[in-house]
Amino acid sequence: MDTPDTGAEAGTDDGGTDDGGGSIPTDCVTEESDRFELGSDSRNATRHVALAAGSGGFVVVYPLNEGGFDDMIARRVPSSGAAGEPIALTDTFASERAPALVWNGSGYIVGWHDNDGRGFEVVTRALNAEGQPLGASRVISTPTTGRLHDSLALAVDDDGVVAAFVEEDVARSTRLLQSIRLADDGSPMGTPSVITDPPANEPALVGREGGSVVVWARSGDDGATAVARLLDASAMAAGAVLPVGTQPNAGGVVGVARTPAGQLATVFDANISGGARQEIRFREHAADGTPRNNEVVLSPGTSQGRAPGIAAFAGGYAVAYRATVDPELTGPTIRLLLVSPNGTVNEVTNLDRTSAEGGAVHVAVGFDGTILVAWAEATDTGTTLVARRLRCGT
Repeated sequence: MDTPDTGAEAGTDDGGTDDGGGSIPTDCVTEESDRFELGSDSRNATRHVALAAGSGGFVVVYPLNEGGFDDMIARRVPSSGAAGEPIALTDTFASERAPALVWNGSGYIVGWHDNDGRGFEVVTRALNAEGQPLGASRVISTPTTGRLHDSLALAVDDDGVVAAFVEEDVARSTRLLQSIRLADDGSPMGTPSVITDPPANEPALVGREGGSVVVWARSGDDGATAVARLLDASAMAAGAVLPVGTQPNAGGVVGVARTPAGQLATVFDANISGGARQEIRFREHAADGTPRNNEVVLSPGTSQGRAPGIAAFAGGYAVAYRATVDPELTGPTIRLLLVSPNGTVNEVTNLDRTSAEGGAVHVAVGFDGTILVAWAEATDTGTTLVARRLRCGT
């Protein structure tokens, strides 16, 4: 059978100085005590999990339905030892969904969208380093009749916290991507600005030199394409929408990360040959956020995967996703790749068996190099939220 022209190349190491060389650690280690079942409920649907690294470890935020409505729960996972007890961030007769989370230097800013006494709006709340709430939640989207707001992404750039989210015009069925700068407590600074015309799906966001960059899968007549747009220091659009993917084959999940050296990369899932094959794609960005070089296929060999997440790790990146098809696996499995700045895969670690569906896999790297991966998995009785901690190169 001929191999289809996918518009990307496999990651290779030519020995050049930009390859990351041997700087990416290998030999990842995790124990049974490093698996945390965060919670479960009877609702079987795609679930968003948010996590971020902070002082002494991580905080994970997830929606849990224990009485008819989704509530937001936070839980601290230290770099070693047992996870903390669940912390209720909401307890209302409303549905809170799709959390985002970022460390702001002293604590966390968490956000989600909910319909607490109104239409769906995006709200934020400050947390301390332990994940405990500080003050009340606040709406950062602009409530407008006939408009819904969802799909929040958060990041920190040189000037503080930035948010991006989607505004949907229900009557017109259009989805506009918007952005706004936030204060250190998560409160909005000004009003949201439109950064792209419709259509827009769930964004990912990261700080860059002089601002931030937002990436998303933009739908079109021929399919969805992974794209990016630069935001300036005011969190407003700077320049045109830039192609990240070279073909309209994006599956819908995107992630973006920045290394301490200022290098950036995007990962996304790609549907090849009309969805007959699913790959994990990688694309470098210059320090200013502009995509460069070619797409790289990260999923090895004939394997397939979906729903990736990415975080900076040891001068390169940690990429986690659902490996759905692989001759070495007996079923869908959470897989972690350690990747050089140009997309060379240095290490492959298979973690837990999981479901093929359940939403994006998320990964964060602690200040001490500990890695935490979190995801939702469908079960016979509903959905379970899981986190797995590991250490690489120790």
